[in-house]
Amino acid sequence: MTNISVTFKPLGKRIMVNSGTSIKDAIEKAGISFEFPCGGKGKCKKCFVQILEGIEPPTLLEKTNIEEGLIEEGFRLACLTKIYKDSVIDVMEEESESDHKFFYRGSSREVELDPHLYKSCINIDKSKLKDYPSHYEFLISGLKERLEVNLTSLRRLEQVLQEADDKITLLTDGKEILNIEKGDTRGKMLGMAVDIGTTTLAGYLIDLVSGQELEVVSMLNPQTKYGCDIISRVTHVEEENSLEKLHKMIIDGINNLIDKAVENSGVSSEDVCILSITGNTFMHHFFLGINPSGLAHYPNTPVIDKGLKFKGKELGLKINPGGIVFLIPVACGFIGADAISVIMDTELDRADKIKLVLDIGTNGEIILGSREKVLAACSAAAGPAFEGPQISCGMRAVKGAIEGVKFKDGDIELSVVGNVKPKGVCGSGLIDIVAGLLNKGIVNPSGRILSAEEIDNLTEDSLKQRIKKIKKTNAFLVVDKDSTSHGKPIYITQKDIRELQLAKAALYTGIHILLDNYKIKSENLEGIYLAGTFGGYLNPESACTIGLLPPDLIDKINVVGNAAGSGAKLVLLSRKELKRAESISNIIEYVDLSSHSQFNSLLPRFLEFSDPTSRKND
Repeated sequence: MTNISVTFKPLGKRIMVNSGTSIKDAIEKAGISFEFPCGGKGKCKKCFVQILEGIEPPTLLEKTNIEEGLIEEGFRLACLTKIYKDSVIDVMEEESESDHKFFYRGSSREVELDPHLYKSCINIDKSKLKDYPSHYEFLISGLKERLEVNLTSLRRLEQVLQEADDKITLLTDGKEILNIEKGDTRGKMLGMAVDIGTTTLAGYLIDLVSGQELEVVSMLNPQTKYGCDIISRVTHVEEENSLEKLHKMIIDGINNLIDKAVENSGVSSEDVCILSITGNTFMHHFFLGINPSGLAHYPNTPVIDKGLKFKGKELGLKINPGGIVFLIPVACGFIGADAISVIMDTELDRADKIKLVLDIGTNGEIILGSREKVLAACSAAAGPAFEGPQISCGMRAVKGAIEGVKFKDGDIELSVVGNVKPKGVCGSGLIDIVAGLLNKGIVNPSGRILSAEEIDNLTEDSLKQRIKKIKKTNAFLVVDKDSTSHGKPIYITQKDIRELQLAKAALYTGIHILLDNYKIKSENLEGIYLAGTFGGYLNPESACTIGLLPPDLIDKINVVGNAAGSGAKLVLLSRKELKRAESISNIIEYVDLSSHSQFNSLLPRFLEFSDPTSRKND
């Protein structure tokens, strides 16, 4: 095959590829951070690039998927377009970690320290070494109880004895010597709680001696380049035999978090002795390098659902040579360790009154219960609509995403991540926009965008002028093309409204079914708790306006942030909390919405938006 040159602007990166290589593959070869939300299947129509030189006539597939005006300007979808001659391609801009907006805040719930590991310092007199039959016998002579020793510690023993002066520290779990260190290192004992989200990795570095949180770090899950949703990644594993690659991405990502956290805190990665890991069941399998394909197909059974403990070295993690890793247990295929962690942080399992917890992210999880009973359901259909892939101008909460909107004085005020020109709308912004359109009467309760002449009692002509026709259906212009970063207008289309309706109806139907199973009315709930990054930025009033949450409970809505990460911190600090996690995983009752007898009949009832004029005044 003929080698051709591809230059990517504005980065100035130049590579050589074979003729006929897709732009997607060229981007990956160049090591450019660029997302393919649907995994490069040509379904989401998000991976736009602009070919500045070397453009070929569009294929029929490209004509079908790209608007004619954009084709004329050289815009193509990277996953569909192939390169046949030397080309210059504008990828707009490469994403960096600083472009992404993460929600760090979680609870600071106190927990009694109950350590998984200990450090014991022993005094040694090396002049007496000759009196013992082995170095090991010399070592344990200073201990009250005889401990087993692992191979890693044996290999370090002679060197540590040579380098130590008069003190040696042993890292132990009470049964086994996990590591041997020269000097007195009892004060250097750290741990990290890691939340492996589908979109985000978050790490919390904690001093295990004092219980103090030293640093919080986060990054985009590296797997997102193979799809923003789980199924896209599983499909990639099945079609490309890429399990090891996606497993390594998670391990490398966590090592990256550890490096950042210890550097920021002025400590060493060798001081990190324990990791606690939480995440959904798919991420649990990817982390372990276990094929998750079985989870994606009926009966969706995980390989293992118990809490697990491994040596950090087994998994390639850059921590103390004797460090250990705890995986919080999963409940089932669709209710993962992250849900267990959220329950722990919100103390739903200890509550006298019934609480409702919503973790709205790439996968929507609904949990209801008290100390008497815990019910959980999963509504995976919610995530893609709230986080962008199924929305025409949708995107995640990264630089350029419209995250908040206010309708004010006949105009709209935008809050944009990074305070730059907007390039799309993320989930919280979408809900704000639709809530505003409902309040203004531009969208009616059935979800239809009205024409200007159909709208009653709206005197703001500037808003009416934003109603446009796209492919013969009404759409609302949020930002004109001259005010965006990419020169394309940002719309909310009728299809976008329908996608949002389906997502919010799926969640609300799940809530209704759990309440019905529990024989409780929504007004009797102790509170509603919004967890996760998306929940952290969601405007509760807008959520109630569109009927995502019960409007009469707006005063009971609590934002708890990254409750999954906070639950992982509890496990990191306490053996009792790990046992509690295992107990919760055994008592959760999973309610399968997809096979529930009422789901299909209830869903249409909740498709309509709440009529703002009928909402209770709070």
